[in-house]
Amino acid sequence: MKKGNLLNKTICLVIALSFLFIMLLSGCSSSKPNNTDKTPSSNLTTEGPQLGGVLTIAVNQDATTLSHLTVPPLESYIMSLPALETLGRFDSEGRMLPYLAKSWDVDADNKTITINLNKGIKFHDGTDFNAEAVKWNLETYTAAGRGEVRSVASIDIIDDHTLRLNLSEWNSSIVDSLGYFIPMMSPTAFEKNGKDLAARNPVGTGPFEFVSWERDVALTYKKFDNYWQEGLPYLDGIEFKVIKDPLTTSASFRAKEVDAYIGLPTQTASELQKSGFEVKKLETGLGSMIRGIVLNSANPNSPFADLRVRQAVGHAIDNQAIVESLLYGFVIPTNQWAVPGVWSYNSNVKGYPFNPEKAKKLLADAGYANGFETKIIVQNVPEDVLVKTAIQGYLADVGIKAELEVVDRGKFNQYATETGWDGIIQFTSRSDADVAFVMPRVLSSRGSLFFMSLIHPEDVQKLLNDIRIAPDFDSKKKMALELQRLVIDEYAIIQPMFVRTLPVAKHSEVQNDGFNLTHGSVWTPEVAWLKK
Repeated sequence: MKKGNLLNKTICLVIALSFLFIMLLSGCSSSKPNNTDKTPSSNLTTEGPQLGGVLTIAVNQDATTLSHLTVPPLESYIMSLPALETLGRFDSEGRMLPYLAKSWDVDADNKTITINLNKGIKFHDGTDFNAEAVKWNLETYTAAGRGEVRSVASIDIIDDHTLRLNLSEWNSSIVDSLGYFIPMMSPTAFEKNGKDLAARNPVGTGPFEFVSWERDVALTYKKFDNYWQEGLPYLDGIEFKVIKDPLTTSASFRAKEVDAYIGLPTQTASELQKSGFEVKKLETGLGSMIRGIVLNSANPNSPFADLRVRQAVGHAIDNQAIVESLLYGFVIPTNQWAVPGVWSYNSNVKGYPFNPEKAKKLLADAGYANGFETKIIVQNVPEDVLVKTAIQGYLADVGIKAELEVVDRGKFNQYATETGWDGIIQFTSRSDADVAFVMPRVLSSRGSLFFMSLIHPEDVQKLLNDIRIAPDFDSKKKMALELQRLVIDEYAIIQPMFVRTLPVAKHSEVQNDGFNLTHGSVWTPEVAWLKK
């Protein structure tokens, strides 16, 4: 299918589905002191600031929880951040920097991490944020079944603001997990109120205190007067307004009934941008979702067991045309499990550029000169169906006749995690820079997403293990780059296509919000302000 044919064949589908697009869902750091020149807030504008006002933010999907003891979707991370802060924050390259922590000392040889905390920090209930509170949070988090820090075997309190984590085994991703996944909540409030109330009424160290939450209507915060960073926050409050329909949300934004609109669909983002509104994309790709396809390479009777066929599929698809014509440029095209600019991106990975003639030759060399029949499994999300329909057309042009099987999330998860699948399935995973954390979830031979239908080459498995126990960042980065080469160029195990950019539209009055500056679920409510 030529690029022009793609547009002709999909334009009607674009029109029909435009109003259905829904909100996009959702290295190991060296020991350094907290440096304000390197924190996310330092990259924001220097104009102002002005005090007062309530920042109103529109979302299409409400949070499911304001606690992180269960795995929350992206909305929950974003909507809980005014109240709940973390030990660290990512910079724009995907490196974890201290935040509530002042610094951390990493000793891979002795399998310890010593965390030094900033002093003078209070929870919203007036209790102290200290080493005991951090220990309680880590232990409560692990006890709830979250596995990101399960390698922490014990915790020693050195003093009120210093604790040492003793690991059962070294894990090169542990600092990222400690810094990002565990927002600090008041042990006193949790023990008093219970986990159910904590999930609805977060008590943290953040710049704003929880006020109220009416499900599917609004979530409201007010300024915390005893916030640990002097002179902050600037705003009087923050309110998230839940408006389910993107068209209604767009109209509300245009009418200035809300100050910002986060996670808007790509078509809505394009329309608002053409109307002159500022639309900020997540250029780093961090904390977003990567999309593509995965082929059944494990079944010896499948055509996709042949490397040449997997390569042919890659060359058959014009990824750039899909990004530009169907997704309005509001995604980042990529040929690997990262985007340019982050530390784990390998610029030497060749991938499979659009070349239908090469695809046909590879198919013929593999014994499929006349093509074959297969299917493409995709979740029933309109935007995803649209993209897979385009892929279906491209494959048909090289002789691969693919039936589209559209399934709900439950059926998709069954294929991906329980039974395996025949043919091709939509690839969805986190796109964080730390491939040592995200890649094993898909590629590990010890059981993972898509496990049943993927090959598990020995050199890939060895590298997945080695990168997990890498003693320092430089060796970890070297292994990450080699993993990208093996997974994509050597074996074509997965075929990444693009990373979502989680567009945010905002009026010019909104300043220093930090949305999409570094990480998809991190913003800077403590320094946000409204121009009057």
